[in-house]
Amino acid sequence: MSAQTQPQPVSALTAPQPVSTLTVRLRFLHVAPRKVRLVAYALRGLLVQEAEAQLLNRSQRSAPALLKLLRSALANAKHNHSLEPNQLFIKAVFVDQGPVFKRIMPRAQGRATPIQKKTSHITLTLATLPAVYTGRFSITTPTKDEVASKKREKEKLRSKGKKAKQPEGSLGTDVVSSEKPASHVKQDAKVGQLKKQQEKPSGVLKKMFRRKSV
Repeated sequence: MSAQTQPQPVSALTAPQPVSTLTVRLRFLHVAPRKVRLVAYALRGLLVQEAEAQLLNRSQRSAPALLKLLRSALANAKHNHSLEPNQLFIKAVFVDQGPVFKRIMPRAQGRATPIQKKTSHITLTLATLPAVYTGRFSITTPTKDEVASKKREKEKLRSKGKKAKQPEGSLGTDVVSSEKPASHVKQDAKVGQLKKQQEKPSGVLKKMFRRKSV
């Protein structure tokens, strides 16, 4: 007779299994591998918090994609294996070339210059530290409610600025006319005549600068 195996309790099946490394992958990133490696290889051996801080402050186009991949790996480690960010560091990062999209650019005399739009495959591996490390700082991601409240505040400020820029007569029934009264027009005409008289040369200068001699 074959021995029957007893079913394991549910708690043992659902308990997180201890792991030493965790690997995540990002495929078909529309950035050239050479440009991604400049950012990715600088993260090797760093703690997760340090790497996240660097990616937040970098201006390269591949930094947001790497940050998203790193946060995905952290979420997997936390929810699937009950690991905290203080226990993890970046063990390895690899960037491989993906498929190349071939395009052309029209040039003079009916020629065409080839364009290669390269893609990248990124492999990120996290490993556990022998002890929990207390980092220099902690990075907190804003919640959906905080983001929504910030958007509302910006909209309020914009609406206040628009109201301040509007003219006084635009909101009410009175219309502010840009025409000057008659008295101001006469004064401006007199000032213009005086300026012209001052600019005119005297009689002696007229005689000096005549084309034909008298």
